[in-house]
Amino acid sequence: MKKAIVFTLFLGIVIVLWRLDYNKRKRSFDVAVAELELSLSFEEVPMLLQQYYKRHGVYPDSLGQCDTLFTSGLNWATIEDYRETPYRFLVDPFSHKYFGYIPIKDSARGTNQSFFLLSSGIDGRLDNDKSDIERLDLYDSIKFNYLDCYFGRRDILVGSGH
Repeated sequence: MKKAIVFTLFLGIVIVLWRLDYNKRKRSFDVAVAELELSLSFEEVPMLLQQYYKRHGVYPDSLGQCDTLFTSGLNWATIEDYRETPYRFLVDPFSHKYFGYIPIKDSARGTNQSFFLLSSGIDGRLDNDKSDIERLDLYDSIKFNYLDCYFGRRDILVGSGH
């Protein structure tokens, strides 16, 4: 009888903790999605990349070449930390770092002729990198999935060139 009570109590605590974590992550996701949609409507990063392209005829190797603003390190924990700064529309609301940038090289010329701009998505880390642009793992929609908070392996495509 004692074992059943202890097990039920333990199970109840686990369920309550899981539900609290679920609610917290869902609220955080909803805020990040709203911030992402606002950032995309302003198109700050794609605009800076297009300006660089118009000046130089190629896209940069990194966002740092586009503007020295991108070379500053970001150590913000929440969206509220950078909302009132000039970085607001340059920062991925899921990772609290700059959007991911992958230049696409023209193999014949060896120059950057296009790009992919990525958001880390619900897991908060960029999973795609420059080494494998042939096969990008991207979410097909922005929707909440609790398991992706911990095991997500995809990013969100938020912009591309040409």
